[in-house]
Amino acid sequence: MSVETHPEAGPRPGGYAELAAEIRRLGLMDRQPVFYTGLLTAILVALTACVSGLLLLRESWWALLLAPVLGLLSAQLGFYGHDATHRQISRRERPSRLLAMAVANLLNGLSYGWWLDKHNAHHAHPNDLESRSSRRTSRWPGTSTRSVRNSVSRHRGSSGSPACEVTR
Repeated sequence: MSVETHPEAGPRPGGYAELAAEIRRLGLMDRQPVFYTGLLTAILVALTACVSGLLLLRESWWALLLAPVLGLLSAQLGFYGHDATHRQISRRERPSRLLAMAVANLLNGLSYGWWLDKHNAHHAHPNDLESRSSRRTSRWPGTSTRSVRNSVSRHRGSSGSPACEVTR
């Protein structure tokens, strides 16, 4: 049995830096203000239609059919606010922050300041589950946080639904 040695002792080229360069070269990280204007318009029209439907179906069980639609709209507003925070809509900080605050606080009912703290902590340690202090306690009695976290992480890709991780 022979052992092949490689002359390069350092890290192999490629990986994230190569992928990031290719993504930038393809223009996938370019700002898309026209797209986001159309997206927000479509979300607002759909949200207006859902609220109108709720008002029309005030005391009917049929109003429950609007719940999944409102859930999808809420998720889209969350993604929109996330992209605004990452300045994918506007290059300047102030318009991006105001847009993200309006979407989160007014339309989605989520505290932008709370979310920003959690989001910045996530970006500071994206793959370090132990550094996230909001994860230290388990919501389920009799289970450890680590076992629940590991189970969720293990089965996240096979859940069959596009789910976002929600933190307290």
